[in-house]
Amino acid sequence: MEPDIDDALTAAAAKQGVSRSALMRDAVRTLLEAQRPVGDDPVDALIGWLDVEPDDDIDAVIYGYGE
Repeated sequence: MEPDIDDALTAAAAKQGVSRSALMRDAVRTLLEAQRPVGDDPVDALIGWLDVEPDDDIDAVIYGYGE
């Protein structure tokens, strides 16, 4: 590891009151979560599940006109 990164890591760990290893694990975890493919999010399965055409008369939908 480059000395400047090593020094910054030591300082950041001391400032946060955690070990260098804990700080590195958190950094790697954050990086990996940010790079997770979009398809891995369970909410993505909801996209497109409701196949309904929009109603042109929104007032009828909201206020029940014509029922």
